[in-house]
Amino acid sequence: MTGAWFDRRRLAEVWAAREVGGGASFGTGTVLVGRLVLTAWHVVADERGHAYERVLVRLLGGRLCPADVAWADPVLDAALLAVSAPGAGEPNTWQVPDGLVPARFGRLIGQDVRVACQAAGFPDSLTPTGTDREIDQVDGYINPMAGSRTDQYLITAGHRPDQGRPAPDARRAGWQGISGAAVTCGSLITGVVTEDTPGFGSHRLTAAPVHVLARQHGFRSIVERASGRRLVLEPVEMQEAFTPWYPALAPASPASLLRPEYEIVAFRPRAELGTLVEWCRSGPMLSGLLMTGPGGQGKTRLAREVASRLDAEDWAVGQLAQSEHLSAEHLRALASSARPLLLILDYAETRTAFATALVNHLAMHPSGHPVRVLMLGRTDGDWWQQLRRDVAPTAALAPHPLQLPLLEAADDALLSDARDQARRQLAAALARIPGYSAGPGPGAAQDAVPGAGHALTLHMSALAELLTGSGTAGESPEDVILSHEHSYWNRTAQHHGLGSEQQRLTALTAALLTGAATRPQAVDTLALAPGLRDTPEDTRLRLATWIHDLYPPDAPQVYWGSVHPDRLAEHHLARALTHHPELLDAVLPHITHDQALHALTVLTRALALPLPTGPLRERLQDLITAHPAALALPAITIAPQAQTPEPLLEALHPVCSSPGLMDDLRDQLYAAIPDQTQRLADHALTLADRQVGQYAEALDSRAWWRKLGQRGDTTLSQNLARALNNLSNRLAELGRWDEALAASTRAVEIRERLAAARPEVFLPDFAVSLNNLSADLAELGRREEALAASMRAVEIREELAAARPEVFLPDFAVSLNNLSADLAELGRREEALAASMRAVEIREELAAARPEVFLPGLAVSLNNQSNRLAELGRNKEALVAISRAVEIRERLATVHPDAFLPDLALSLSNCAVRQDEMGRREEALTSVTRAIAMLKNLAAARPAVFNRLLTECIAHQGALRSPGRPPRAALPQPRPRDRAAGTLHMSHRRSGTEAARPAP
Repeated sequence: MTGAWFDRRRLAEVWAAREVGGGASFGTGTVLVGRLVLTAWHVVADERGHAYERVLVRLLGGRLCPADVAWADPVLDAALLAVSAPGAGEPNTWQVPDGLVPARFGRLIGQDVRVACQAAGFPDSLTPTGTDREIDQVDGYINPMAGSRTDQYLITAGHRPDQGRPAPDARRAGWQGISGAAVTCGSLITGVVTEDTPGFGSHRLTAAPVHVLARQHGFRSIVERASGRRLVLEPVEMQEAFTPWYPALAPASPASLLRPEYEIVAFRPRAELGTLVEWCRSGPMLSGLLMTGPGGQGKTRLAREVASRLDAEDWAVGQLAQSEHLSAEHLRALASSARPLLLILDYAETRTAFATALVNHLAMHPSGHPVRVLMLGRTDGDWWQQLRRDVAPTAALAPHPLQLPLLEAADDALLSDARDQARRQLAAALARIPGYSAGPGPGAAQDAVPGAGHALTLHMSALAELLTGSGTAGESPEDVILSHEHSYWNRTAQHHGLGSEQQRLTALTAALLTGAATRPQAVDTLALAPGLRDTPEDTRLRLATWIHDLYPPDAPQVYWGSVHPDRLAEHHLARALTHHPELLDAVLPHITHDQALHALTVLTRALALPLPTGPLRERLQDLITAHPAALALPAITIAPQAQTPEPLLEALHPVCSSPGLMDDLRDQLYAAIPDQTQRLADHALTLADRQVGQYAEALDSRAWWRKLGQRGDTTLSQNLARALNNLSNRLAELGRWDEALAASTRAVEIRERLAAARPEVFLPDFAVSLNNLSADLAELGRREEALAASMRAVEIREELAAARPEVFLPDFAVSLNNLSADLAELGRREEALAASMRAVEIREELAAARPEVFLPGLAVSLNNQSNRLAELGRNKEALVAISRAVEIRERLATVHPDAFLPDLALSLSNCAVRQDEMGRREEALTSVTRAIAMLKNLAAARPAVFNRLLTECIAHQGALRSPGRPPRAALPQPRPRDRAAGTLHMSHRRSGTEAARPAP
């Protein structure tokens, strides 16, 4: 965290005295908002604790103004003063500087030492008699644990007054007079100075923390009433990584009134609030949840409401800024949090790498307190499934997103009331924007607005009526509000000396489309736009600066912000680019990769709006197809997370299948596709097939069969084998087993020849292909051949594991597991059991060292070992093994249900069989009933995978209820496949889980 700072405009002198009988006091105060001043209680009370009758407050350069004590707590030694308003005809001598927004408050959440802070005030030791008091600015630090048992902050000061030698003519020595000064950490008021800590020779100051004051209802209610917003305590150590809870600037245009962080319209209760609060309060220590809904549905506003309620319960809350990494200091603060923590991550679908890294760090560094990560996105999809696969199982990501429905959509009366409330509150806020009045009164009821159950639509329609003074017939609320935003653009342009309105509109549209990381990049981007190419660089610089001032950036790594709410920016782009597509043609092919990601994101969102955007959609597709080097990779990156991916997917089809597609670009596109994907499955298959074709053709042209045995360059051969491995996996995911087998067979042939020539290099790859070949053969019922392949994989991996167990022992266990299944299918039960037992032994050892990684594999092997034991009539031991598998999978499914519920259902099903065989039918009935309940939900989402197992479990349940029928057979755990990395020049990576599927 950077050093603390204090806005000197908030600094105030506080004088207190008796009306009769003498006695006076002096101290420091801090303006929180308007006429509300924070100070210490003893500044306005005598030594017996009686308040002085007369209190005066003065701002720097101002005049003394009378004030009253609005709230005080003698125990905490803090007070709030309300400066008196002038009477009729009296001058207003309390002049708070323009632009002084309500103060923000913070608290320390971690346990790291030396958190920077400061306090500014008027110590007596600096002030000569009869002159204005001098300011001292005390720098120091807080160690959070010091003083925590008595709810105090102990500040170690960077300097101290000389007790024996005060300044000439100073009233007193020491820190007297600085009492009541605000303690700031960064830009947050964190405490109020109460005393010179005894016993430390003025090296320490004691402060009452704001979070302790905020627990007092009187303090909180007065501050909230004066500021017009809730008191939220922002985490001090995270303020550079979190978005400020309230904006630093007041709303400058009507559109800004709709931003959720201003909270202009009061939150209306919705059922999801209780769901989210309960999710935060209960469950595992670390949990994540995705909340989805279209833009403007109210996701951010609801998340802020949840956070505000938890803040009042002493949680630390914050919304992560639009950054792609956290510093080591911020990560350490999260890991050392001394209180429960709620993190809000907006635009999660565009920040998957950041979200994955964050959740995994939290899983690896538990704070000992509950941590919740609430992710907000417009939709789930491939990106969400990939994220769930990539995070640690202990992260406990909720298996299904919370989809936010329309606001009170089914109740016309509630909707009408919500709209009236929005009109009243927006009218009051609109009156505070220069150039606008409060607008018309409630008036007659307006016609229903289409989609008014959508929160933002409701608020926009209310604001549009205020702006027009009537209904919005013939114009959408977006068009009305954007027309006033246009007026705001024109007003601010005058201060920048910008004349041409068309140039301004072109520049702003280009900025909203592409974004920019720096000012030079912003200027270069504007040079691409029609009408701006030939303008002087100084003009483009002034345009770029104008846009920066209009919409300050939301994150430190960007130069331009955007129109908010997002829907207004998207609406503007849809309108502007439909009418002026030449801007899209001129800009889109020539921007950076990051700008292209931004552009495709906002464009796909704009295409989801209910506007006639057909021509824009076609233009975008044509541009991606015509400029694949610039746009195809961003398109393939955005497609899994896009709200409207169809334009990107359609444009990518001709790109991926184009004969002219460059090899490097093809490989980059393939590497960008997730291992498991629905949206891009066809594209992945096309690219993998083209990889195979290219390398096979290149090798054929070099008579590669004759050269494989030589120790020459084998790069093409390696690439072909990896491409075949990719192709085999893509075909297997689509259930095209014959073609998958053909590809894996060719991969085995190549890698066998490579391994024969250089075993020290290529044996691991050869084992990978043998493992996949075995899986393909088994799926096609060719069991003898599957066994032969798996036995060779076991032999190779056993040898590798003997030499480097830390690297190859997990792979050896995988191959033993698959060998056991192949042997069992051929009736070689003793050998199958021996292989299974070896797999269990290895995985026991691995799981003992790293349970978070290897417990899932141990459950797989225990499940199969149970089947092997039962086939040999060792039913009691079989029940013990399957019970252990159930126990492990129950623990895993508790924290990561989406990943492990299918496995748990399979093991419960098999456990019911074992219990049935042992005559424990009541227990068997309980187990199979639990399995059926899980499988019904799973089969609803993936019927092709789970319907058969569900049917067999239901049949077993019926058999258990009819004792005369025999039990059914238990199901084997399916074989895993080994995956090669998507980029051809990277080493292999293995699949992270071994997914359950019904036995053939």
